[in-house]
Amino acid sequence: MLIVINEFHIEPSKIKQATEAAKAAQAQIGKLGHKPHKILTDVTGEFYTLMFIGEFESLAALEKTMEGVMSNPDFQKAYQPLRDAMRSGSRRIMRVIG
Repeated sequence: MLIVINEFHIEPSKIKQATEAAKAAQAQIGKLGHKPHKILTDVTGEFYTLMFIGEFESLAALEKTMEGVMSNPDFQKAYQPLRDAMRSGSRRIMRVIG
């Protein structure tokens, strides 16, 4: 089992736009038949941070899901406002060991 953490650093003036887009993007993932990621916002640490936390059985499953989701026009439309609001981001892939 893998946990994928996508971390987005958002322009302060665009945080509302980003959170709404994050919810819309995850709804589209659900409509495509995949388990939506959890959406987290900062309480401590760097301000104006959003995270998507998802679970995948393997790297192959992650790649297959990403290919289908990222090429979907409805997902792209929902995700674009989040991309427009980002200053930077990163992705971590962690293996569950216990």
